[in-house]
Amino acid sequence: MSPRFRAGAAALALLTAAATFAFAQTPFWQPQSQPPQQPAPSPPPARRPPASRTPSAPPVTATPAAPRAASAVIARIEGRPLTQSDFDRVALPYFARMRAQFGKGFEGDIVKIANHNVLDELLRRELLRIEATREKIVPTAADIDTVLSRDPYFWPGGRFDAAKFAEYKASSQSNFPQMLPELRELAAMDLLDKRLRQRMTPSAAAVRAEWAKRNDQVKFHSFAVLQRDVSLDPESTEPDWQAYYAAHPDQFRRRTRVRLRYVRLSLPPATDTTRIAEEGRTTAQARALLDSLEKKQIPDTSSRLFDSGMIEALAANIPAVGFSPELQSAIGRADSVASVRSIGPLTVGDAVIAGLITEREPAHLPPLREVLSEVRRQADLEKRRTQGEADRRAYWHDHAAELRTTRMTVSRLTIADDAIPTRQVTSADYAAWWADNWRRLTATTDPGRTTAPPFADSLKARYRAAVLHAIRPASVDAATAKLAAALKSAKDPRAAVRAAGVAGAVAETLTLVRGVTSDSLFVNPLVETYYHEAPARVGQVQGPETIANRHVVWRVDSADSAFVPPLNKRA
Repeated sequence: MSPRFRAGAAALALLTAAATFAFAQTPFWQPQSQPPQQPAPSPPPARRPPASRTPSAPPVTATPAAPRAASAVIARIEGRPLTQSDFDRVALPYFARMRAQFGKGFEGDIVKIANHNVLDELLRRELLRIEATREKIVPTAADIDTVLSRDPYFWPGGRFDAAKFAEYKASSQSNFPQMLPELRELAAMDLLDKRLRQRMTPSAAAVRAEWAKRNDQVKFHSFAVLQRDVSLDPESTEPDWQAYYAAHPDQFRRRTRVRLRYVRLSLPPATDTTRIAEEGRTTAQARALLDSLEKKQIPDTSSRLFDSGMIEALAANIPAVGFSPELQSAIGRADSVASVRSIGPLTVGDAVIAGLITEREPAHLPPLREVLSEVRRQADLEKRRTQGEADRRAYWHDHAAELRTTRMTVSRLTIADDAIPTRQVTSADYAAWWADNWRRLTATTDPGRTTAPPFADSLKARYRAAVLHAIRPASVDAATAKLAAALKSAKDPRAAVRAAGVAGAVAETLTLVRGVTSDSLFVNPLVETYYHEAPARVGQVQGPETIANRHVVWRVDSADSAFVPPLNKRA
């Protein structure tokens, strides 16, 4: 092969692989696992080896390849054609890797996206070439050497061969002079690519800020709101918040909070025989550490120190420690005594605690903006309450006629059934009872016999309970008759009880409103009759009635059938 042909073939190989080794970054269509020092694979630049030795891997084969048909042009940029061959040269290895990754899934939209990626890469190269020419970027010899040195021909065994690189450039039989214009163009494109990447690459501070924006952890309070939880009730406004905050400062006042930096020294279990001796040594060690902590001889970043964070001084539990009456009492003193700083040493469970209060936030009323959510919630509740009250009052005012009912004032005297004594049984009581019951007790059925047998004294004990039961109604009627007579003649029910002289009687003055008030004795449906008859029976003594083992007489003192209950009396 003539040197002229050999140089032309090498130029064609270098042109077709321009983007492959023109830039330091690994092309997207090649595996990303390639070692950084290993350049992307591409045909080596052709050269004629020196006569003294034959290269182990000649850059171009001795037999030229058969000429191929002209490839179809798929795009033009500034008159420069992009052919199907250029597309396939990038797409074939890229598609092969995609098929290995996706398998049968490499089809449809994924293939379309892959085709667009290849076309975008070809357009990017040409745009770099055009812009580098427009900006008249002139690469140095070092820049040209950097581009050329990436070719795998100079990396036998994965290591750069500087001698082979120098020999190629210096040999008179090499095609380096013919390739130099194209190499300058590739080096200019490389320089432009680096400038663009440097210009568009964010700074480390910007990256950290974006990382913090996306990944920093924060603490927040949240609650889920479902559609059914969304209230249609009125909500408070900003002036309402300010007014409620000013009127109820005690609801938003914060207690004293402290930060405790402490050491926690473990102890053996309580069942261990060495516990007492070890506790004494550990307490002494904790006291020494506390002294060093007070003198700031232990840095705050020491791994031996624990931080409780800001906690309420009167909190029941200490983080990482739990509930301890002794520790809680010691920290709780900081709520009222600002000078308290040292805590312990104290034995808490299986450990000795000693520490310092390094930060103290006294009890205070936080500004409105810090408690706005709670203020707004309480203001909403208050507004809904007042709005509901206003709605009820408006309804009461507009529907007064519908709310009319009956109200009656009642004087009532009651006495429990077991409070009424039964009088002593007399001989006449026995005789009367025997006359009414002798036929049943003696089983006499003869209608001609009308005279009862004599009632023997021996039968009195046997039938005493029955006789008492028979005379009981008379005792009750006598007691209630006295109450009714006294209530009829006396205006004050208490004076009526005194006048009746019935022990155990109770006087009551009641105001009953139909549909509003309830009573343990006057219950439905009985009381409905009383309400209906009340206007016509004012001043009349009614009863007696026996209700729930109580005997009742009463008088309706007044009745109003057009009474409208006040708003606060309605449910």
